[in-house]
Amino acid sequence: HELNSQPDGRLKSEYIPALAQHAVDPLGCGDALLATATLALVAGSSLTTAGYLGAMAAATHVRSQGNSPLTAQALLDRLQTFESTPTVRKSA
Repeated sequence: HELNSQPDGRLKSEYIPALAQHAVDPLGCGDALLATATLALVAGSSLTTAGYLGAMAAATHVRSQGNSPLTAQALLDRLQTFESTPTVRKSA
């Protein structure tokens, strides 16, 4: 708790907004988010990067019908075509 708190006792946190404009089918989006974020963390990414990649995986998965596995290529394609950079805010 001491490592993750600020001098005033509040916990540090970060905010990553939803990256999907329109949801087609949310089934499996949480799985895509957790699997991608976990793989990113295991590969050595920061918590913020893992969260962003997980959110992007969920945003990619929600655009298709059904709960089929998200491919690495689909995630890479989505990352390359993502038009705006979302705001990642750190708490004060």
